[in-house]
Amino acid sequence: MKDARDYSRQLREIKESCPMINDVIKLIKWSYAKSEYIGYGDQNEALSTLEDIRQINCELREISKELLENVEYLEEQVYLLNNE
Repeated sequence: MKDARDYSRQLREIKESCPMINDVIKLIKWSYAKSEYIGYGDQNEALSTLEDIRQINCELREISKELLENVEYLEEQVYLLNNE
């Protein structure tokens, strides 16, 4: 089982996604305000950013699943210790 330092290190390695989301939102708002279509380059950049965000979310989901499994295991161990 990993300890808190392992999870802390893992989380520090994951890129922050909120600024990335903000960049995509700005591009969409700019396009809407100008009543212009997003250019090919901007569209590719936005799609690439969204794919990066998807990967970040996947990594966070995996870490969350591991943490939940560890919590459930520890709760079971505490229950067993209390009921011996």
